Amino acid sequence: MKNFITLLIIGLVIYFSLPMSANATTILPDGYGGSGQSEQYYSVIFDKEQEAAVVAKLTYLNRGDDEIKKLALEIPGSSVRIISILQQQFQAKKYCQQYDYDAPYTYGQERPCLQYGEQKQGESTFASLKYDSNKSVQSANSLTMEVTLLKGIPEDDSGTIILYYKTKGFTSRIWNGYNYSFETIKSDYDIDKVRVAVDVTSDLYIKKTAAGQTNYQTNIASAPTLSSETFARSSALENISSEIINAPGIVKETTALDPGENFQVESKFYLSHWWGELPAIVGVAITFLIIIGVLIFILKKERSEIK
Repeated sequence: MKNFITLLIIGLVIYFSLPMSANATTILPDGYGGSGQSEQYYSVIFDKEQEAAVVAKLTYLNRGDDEIKKLALEIPGSSVRIISILQQQFQAKKYCQQYDYDAPYTYGQERPCLQYGEQKQGESTFASLKYDSNKSVQSANSLTMEVTLLKGIPEDDSGTIILYYKTKGFTSRIWNGYNYSFETIKSDYDIDKVRVAVDVTSDLYIKKTAAGQTNYQTNIASAPTLSSETFARSSALENISSEIINAPGIVKETTALDPGENFQVESKFYLSHWWGELPAIVGVAITFLIIIGVLIFILKKERSEIK
């Protein structure tokens, strides 16, 4: 009996030495965005007004035969406000990722290439894009819009735009905070990879899966205004474009979305650190009381047996 009680006490000590909430594994993207595939990266920050400030970096690979000059986008949300749209132009050099070793080969000539890739060279350039708000339609669940690119995306090439927008309709109030269900942008293209990082403003609390508190939206809001007619270098925008790929917060990823599909991320954020950890605290307290009750029952039973 004494050995049983000792084991119970040791188990209790180990239980209370564990952290109250475990961090989920954070999967960071491989390398550089826009490297021969269609990708989407999102940095999402919720506030107490239940509004989400979103910076989205969208890279599209043109797998068709015609140049892509316009992008038709559907941005989920009951009220979407576009703040800025930028096109990012990469200085890149093409290289062969896969040669055709089965094709006839003549010594001294280059083998036929089955698949090309791009390698970034130097800083990229940015230009501000316009969209026709009169042709945009806000429904109860989303905003549909068309973005005209300053430079089209040729066949087998990729192009990148960066959107900064604010949207509502993803949250619902609960007793200690909010449930959220964020949805990514829909388009007419296959998307190979999507990464969403969700964070909150400093007056709220969310259980982190990645270190850092940086609010990248404030950076893009203060970035220099660019001409819509020419591409220009901007170190501030270059940093923002790089930071979106590894934005901190609750990180979720998916792959292989078909045209018209999007990615939905669901979880909770809280009114404060205390409200966020309260369910865990209550659970630990109840567990502790149950263990104490079991120990008291065992001790009373042992004493009655001795008598």
